[in-house]
Amino acid sequence: METESGVSLAVAVKTAKDDNKEKYEEKKELLLKEILVMCAIAKQKHANVLAIIGAVTVDPAAVSIVMEIAHTDLQTYLEHHKGFTNRFVPVDRNDATSDEENRKTNTYRKEEYVVNNDLNTLDTFELVLFAYQIANGMKHLASIPCVHRDLKLRNVLITKNKTIRIGDFGLARKHKDRNYYTETKGIIPIHAAPETKENYKFTEKSDVWSFGLCLYDLFTLGTKKLSELSESAEDFSTKHKRLTEPQHCRSDLFEFIELCWEFNPVHRPNFITAVYIFKCELGRFSDNTFNEIEAKLKLELEEQKKLEDWVPKKKLYD
Repeated sequence: METESGVSLAVAVKTAKDDNKEKYEEKKELLLKEILVMCAIAKQKHANVLAIIGAVTVDPAAVSIVMEIAHTDLQTYLEHHKGFTNRFVPVDRNDATSDEENRKTNTYRKEEYVVNNDLNTLDTFELVLFAYQIANGMKHLASIPCVHRDLKLRNVLITKNKTIRIGDFGLARKHKDRNYYTETKGIIPIHAAPETKENYKFTEKSDVWSFGLCLYDLFTLGTKKLSELSESAEDFSTKHKRLTEPQHCRSDLFEFIELCWEFNPVHRPNFITAVYIFKCELGRFSDNTFNEIEAKLKLELEEQKKLEDWVPKKKLYD
């Protein structure tokens, strides 16, 4: 993409494509709705939410333009990453009460952590940092208010400097009521919350359900893929109590994950609580690292705001 001054910016372009005319129209309609949501979100930019730069909505085209992430989604990143550094305090091998299967403690090694932008490294600290950023982005969406409706690691993007951006707003909806949003029909993801499958009800709490699935996938390094499960929500809500605690997750955090899967949405936490939980969790690693994290996210937000200068002064699209 090039501005009137001739300066270029790498962008990603999304279009509706399908040889079948009927399916094409369906995809086009979804993309147009996604563009509307992203335009509404763009009015309140956030470092952990993907920002739209421009769009074409004139028939017969439907095109959205976003800043190129230059890496991949979080699920793919975890699946293909080689090597992991455990930041837990080692288990005392002479401790007969220790968990022989997981061989971990509930304590992180306290040291001076530096926010690492190297995509070739991955450790326990960064898993918690990823979780914090997802919660941070979702907290922002809930404040708009906007329900994502399809939160999973494949819809969470990771940039070349390890900043997390929530993307893919094809099923997202902006609404006026912060507590309740429903439609009579539409697409329901297989990983949806039980109240969503029962009466197509979407709220912040249904996004929290999906967030819990993302957390389990994250702390198992993408090997479980709970956010891509196909079993019914009722079955999963019953079975999740038998899920083993992820090897890279503290017991207290696993209890929080289970709260996200409470069958009654009233009993689930909100994203304000989630941000607080993971902010405190980051503090368990180091006393000063969080300030560095916030400074990095502030710079990311400033870069996103600069995108407003890339939009042409004259109207080139509708």
